[in-house]
Amino acid sequence: MSIIELDQIDSINENIDNIYMTIQQLEYVLAVIEHGSFSKAAEACFVTQPTLSSQTSKLERELGIFLLDRLRRPVGPAPGIDIILQRARSAIQQLKTIPALAAEHHESISGELRVGIIPTLSQYLLPLFLDRFLDTFPDVNVKVSELKSDDILSGVLDFELDCGILALPSGAKGLVEYPLFYEEFYVYFGPGDQETGRIDINDLNRDELLLLRDGHCLRDQVIDLCGQPTTRSSSRIEFETGSLESLKCLVEQGMGFTLLPELSVSEMAEEKKRRVHPLGPVTPMRRIGLVSHPTYFRPKLHTFFSEAIQDGLPEAVRDREVDSFLKP
Repeated sequence: MSIIELDQIDSINENIDNIYMTIQQLEYVLAVIEHGSFSKAAEACFVTQPTLSSQTSKLERELGIFLLDRLRRPVGPAPGIDIILQRARSAIQQLKTIPALAAEHHESISGELRVGIIPTLSQYLLPLFLDRFLDTFPDVNVKVSELKSDDILSGVLDFELDCGILALPSGAKGLVEYPLFYEEFYVYFGPGDQETGRIDINDLNRDELLLLRDGHCLRDQVIDLCGQPTTRSSSRIEFETGSLESLKCLVEQGMGFTLLPELSVSEMAEEKKRRVHPLGPVTPMRRIGLVSHPTYFRPKLHTFFSEAIQDGLPEAVRDREVDSFLKP
């Protein structure tokens, strides 16, 4: 290597050593991108707009690149800085865990836990464990968002969520998956059906199958099991919904049948449960678990939250064995 090349490297290293970037500056840049304007970002950060503008400009000067595209409306990130923004979010997230980790070191579990959960689980799973978890850990605040799987995964990747509860495998690269439980699928018929016992999934008329709208992972799972329904004739109802409860109502009106995951069946009235049947010849199931970012490091809170979920499950679901750990 020539002396000129060594001098160039020394100059680069000297410039890096002279950068005094702060976490506050990074937060200002991310706030501008999130809110699309300097004024709204300043308001959200509780500082004046000149202060926020000067700090973002100072950081850009030190780094020698533009982080913000000020000509766009709304203001957005400058081209080609995706990896910088990703590292900035990661750095902020890790720094914010330090006080919580210190508290955990002293056996105190506290802070905020931001959780995403898919709609086909939220209203059936949360009541089984959430109140007990909050009673056990009064210094923990849980913020729950009901979201589709793709939105949960992007939220965890972007550090907007600490973890997500959804069907596994998620298919997302760079996340860690923790299986929690398996739940069976059941077929739910309308009031006029006289079926009894276990139903062969191959005998179902898929053209009578009612599904959730596109974008819900449960829809894809059911289609994988039963096959894609053909186009209905004009005399049949066409209805798109994101709610399992709406599908149940249509079934109860004799509009067709649907497949339901186990937890959504457990609280049904006994009269309706008589029209719920197990499937065969092989029992279909879905695996539910947590996803989190590998840099999210609050092991005790994560463990206690996972255990609370499992402890709240019905005995039949809780006793099924699941994989202990899935690597990213």
